[in-house]
Amino acid sequence: MLSIGAVARHIKNNNVVGATRSLGGKRRVLPHVLRRPVRQFNRLLAGDISISKRGWSAIGAVAILAAGISIFANSRHGHSIAADFSAHLGFTISNVVIEGTQELSKIDVLTNLDLGRSNSLLTFDIAKARDELRSLAWVKDVRVAKSYPDRLVIRVSERQPYAIWQQQDALLLVERNGKAIDNFDEKYAGLPLLVGKGANLHGADIIFLVGKVPFLKNRVRSFVRIADRRWDLHLSNGIVVRLPDENSGVALKELARLEKAHKILDRDLRVVDLRLNNRLVVSFGEAVASLEDEVSGVATSISLPQKTKLPTKRPVVLGEKKI
Repeated sequence: MLSIGAVARHIKNNNVVGATRSLGGKRRVLPHVLRRPVRQFNRLLAGDISISKRGWSAIGAVAILAAGISIFANSRHGHSIAADFSAHLGFTISNVVIEGTQELSKIDVLTNLDLGRSNSLLTFDIAKARDELRSLAWVKDVRVAKSYPDRLVIRVSERQPYAIWQQQDALLLVERNGKAIDNFDEKYAGLPLLVGKGANLHGADIIFLVGKVPFLKNRVRSFVRIADRRWDLHLSNGIVVRLPDENSGVALKELARLEKAHKILDRDLRVVDLRLNNRLVVSFGEAVASLEDEVSGVATSISLPQKTKLPTKRPVVLGEKKI
């Protein structure tokens, strides 16, 4: 069993005092301010320094005093005194650096920070500041750091609006995951419009599918959620495209085929219904559709004379081609 002196000699031989050897073989010298304390500690371990009972009593008293000061400083009154004292020593927060804000102004951030009566950096509560800033509508996450002696650094990560959600009379900006951010702002008028219950939560899926159909993505005025089950696409020319509960992507591909072959969305139509598996149903406006079918039964051309009129909302079936 090694004696205290042997342990001390082992520490000394491994260059704890003066220098230490890294794995790469390079020597790293201890800072000058640490050399004397470490040397005295080694001497204590080696038995070169003896401490009397009175000395141990003094050490114990200092430890108790330090603990008492810590408890006092964490109390309400003690915290105030510590803040005032540290501010007097030059630790007053005089510079607040705010990064990452676009929607939020620096005034918004500052007014939601509790810097304390004395603005002491030493006693500033970082955890509390983070919680206060995360409660702001546009804040997704925030990092707060102290830079001594007098600077506070705040890095904000803002939430990104993905779409506009209309729920009854309310218009809200929402993230991609559907979470509401804030009330609608006209500078975001170019974002997709989602309408109805559940539209915010499922909007990203339908926007993605429509985005894969080049001719259609810039013609959709709004995505309307029906019974939180399926979608209607309201186009800028007034046509409503009704999608099925499932396989909306397949239905959109068939619509793209029909548009390429017949320019169906340029016709005088009110509704293009893609909900049936084996047929396309359309509802016409005031013009007449003349369908010239081949033997196969698939519509090959659509002409729209302007003189003759049909009753509105008359269903017409175009062929039996599977969607």
